[in-house]
Amino acid sequence: MVSLLCLVLSLLSVSVRVLGSRHRPTRGDDPRNQYAAVFTQMNDRFVSMRSDFEAQKQQIRAEIDNEIQQLLMQIEEEKQLTATLEDTTFHKVAFAAQSLDTDNKNYAQSGGVIQFSKVILNDGGGYSGNFSTFTAPKCGDYWVYVHMEEQRKLAIDLKKNGEVLARCSSGRMPVINCGIVAKLMINDTVVVTHALDGSGTIDYGADSEFSGFLIR
Repeated sequence: MVSLLCLVLSLLSVSVRVLGSRHRPTRGDDPRNQYAAVFTQMNDRFVSMRSDFEAQKQQIRAEIDNEIQQLLMQIEEEKQLTATLEDTTFHKVAFAAQSLDTDNKNYAQSGGVIQFSKVILNDGGGYSGNFSTFTAPKCGDYWVYVHMEEQRKLAIDLKKNGEVLARCSSGRMPVINCGIVAKLMINDTVVVTHALDGSGTIDYGADSEFSGFLIR
């Protein structure tokens, strides 16, 4: 409205100047021709100013649209970054547990689950110290490792869902270092068991450790 009012005032100013500059009509002059010329000039000026106004309006609209697009792109980038950070944090999986030091002896029945009750690390919440069981919270490839020390020959099984993934024995030295890469689905379980058949127990030191982490 302000721009339109300014336009009208400008046109009126032009018309006044034009009329004032002309001489008083004589008997032979036709005033209608003079006023027609003035209004033609006013109309041309109006059309020119309206064209300039439309061009400026289009330019401003284009600049606003460009700013909006850049802002939307920044918001989308921040959303993707936030989602990436949340995904990385949520899916970090790693665990480590040791045997409890109970008179420096821990026992497992033949075929039974070896206990690693002292939880050292449990990122992702997949390890249970009560059951000495790792339950995969995410599908992927995992590195699973067992270190055990014993006073005599020892053999253990790494089991996934009750099936043997690997069997490791101490050989000449009463020490086992056993590590494998296991492909696990969500809720697959991994435990360490006494691999020897028959009756009896094994005793193992408190430095024994069960650990693992998600590779990818």
